[in-house]
Amino acid sequence: MVAWDAAAALLGMAVAADGTGALRVSKRPVRDAGFVPVRLGGLDESGAMEPGGVLFGYFSTAAGLRAVAGPAG
Repeated sequence: MVAWDAAAALLGMAVAADGTGALRVSKRPVRDAGFVPVRLGGLDESGAMEPGGVLFGYFSTAAGLRAVAGPAG
């Protein structure tokens, strides 16, 4: 029997921020909305979640987002 990991089943949402304060602020509404924040790095590495990026409109678990984002995730 496989154990169910509810946290692993939650949808992830990509976030990017420069600095720990900005990251903390950007993660809060993501968690409040019921998603798992997935840090992609700084703002210069946020292209994957912008229109035309591989994560734009992509819905997955946090692990799935990290896999698609590659090294940035």
